[in-house]
Amino acid sequence: MTLKCLTFIFLLIAFYSKINFAQLSLRLNLEGGYYQSTSKSAVESGQKDATVRIDGEIGYKHKDDNRMFSFKLRARPEVYGFHDNLKILKLKATGNYFFTGDNITYGFNLTGQRNNYKGRNVDLNFQDFIFMFESLLEMGNGFSLSANLGYGNQEVSNDVNQKMDLLFLDTEIFQRAFNDARLGYGIYSERFVLTGNYEAKDINNKGWRIGPHISFDYLKAFLVNFDYRFLFHISEITESPSYEHWIRLVAGKLLTENWSVFILTDYYFRKYTISKIIDNPYISLYTPINEDNRIYLKIGYSLSDIFEAYFKTGYFRENLFNNYSFAGWNFLAGIEIEN
Repeated sequence: MTLKCLTFIFLLIAFYSKINFAQLSLRLNLEGGYYQSTSKSAVESGQKDATVRIDGEIGYKHKDDNRMFSFKLRARPEVYGFHDNLKILKLKATGNYFFTGDNITYGFNLTGQRNNYKGRNVDLNFQDFIFMFESLLEMGNGFSLSANLGYGNQEVSNDVNQKMDLLFLDTEIFQRAFNDARLGYGIYSERFVLTGNYEAKDINNKGWRIGPHISFDYLKAFLVNFDYRFLFHISEITESPSYEHWIRLVAGKLLTENWSVFILTDYYFRKYTISKIIDNPYISLYTPINEDNRIYLKIGYSLSDIFEAYFKTGYFRENLFNNYSFAGWNFLAGIEIEN
């Protein structure tokens, strides 16, 4: 329902903004190969099998003198194994509307996401909705200030029905470190309230996630995009030390006119110290939907302006509910079509 509402809202805005259909963008990734699971949970354990993935995205963008609108729809079906297989479907709708002044850009972003996991030992649905007001102020002398204020809602459904509401504020100062490089540092803070039931028992928790983050961007002879967060986790069922690490890195280089190599990393790690004696504390803990781990090496060859063939290998981990995860190594070959 969330995705349908978001789609209607953004298409309505697009209509009144008189979007030009020549600004339509399309991207499609088709890849397949082999994976080996390293999961210790009952979700998937010790399997070696084939895997197939499709990742498709469609969107458009409109820009005039002082405003910009963009909208994207994305679908990612994945299949792991042909016997007792795990099937994952990820759907996402994202749109934003921004205004630009002399020294400031501001606007809003809406995101809806639904992840479905279905297999031999798992039948799980996540649904997320995030509304965020974003602003970027140019302060001169190479400095700028970013401030993002937002509301999020997450629902989890299977044998557990859980709902979580959160408010967050993310502020960051950017400065030009040297030519073609930018350094950022700031604070992220979030208040969350979790409610639900499990086996006819109420499960509730509330707390804070707060801490510093840094970023670094460089683009010249090669590309580097790096983000890091360290967040203290404070809640009714945890005690110190409870914290989270989040690292995102994209680094790569064009080796020749056709060949490229990239390292893609999203790594999320949490350590929670439980303060109460609870039969199953994990059902009451914060479970973010967007913190899936991956560390990939990707080698690509450009066949034309819109076609690229590639080989990708690395580690992945899908963070599921109730401390379950699906993790392993894969070796994939694929093709990307983009205009």
